[in-house]
Amino acid sequence: PTPVHGLALIDTGATKSAVAETIAQSLGIQPSGIVNVGTAAGMRQQSVYSARFSFPGSSLPPIEFAQLTGVDLQGHVVPGLRMPLIALIGRDLLSRFVMIYDGPSASITLAF
Repeated sequence: PTPVHGLALIDTGATKSAVAETIAQSLGIQPSGIVNVGTAAGMRQQSVYSARFSFPGSSLPPIEFAQLTGVDLQGHVVPGLRMPLIALIGRDLLSRFVMIYDGPSASITLAF
């Protein structure tokens, strides 16, 4: 399918990365299964999808996921930015990089 552009939120509390369920559905991607996911609201069953994350404008390589959890990100916005939040970057993806968070400058550096 045609790629969808949007924002991904780094979620260091998430074991696995996730994609907005509405994005997967709009692309016509069929779920490959269902997993039980622990959330702040308790255990839930979520669909899983095969997908790829890419990072245009960076030297980060595209990342293939055989199982990417679909989640409800509707209503979650990033103040001041006009693109939709379409994904969460969890520790499964972050484990491939060195991440440096610079609090005073509010910047993040990823190295691989």
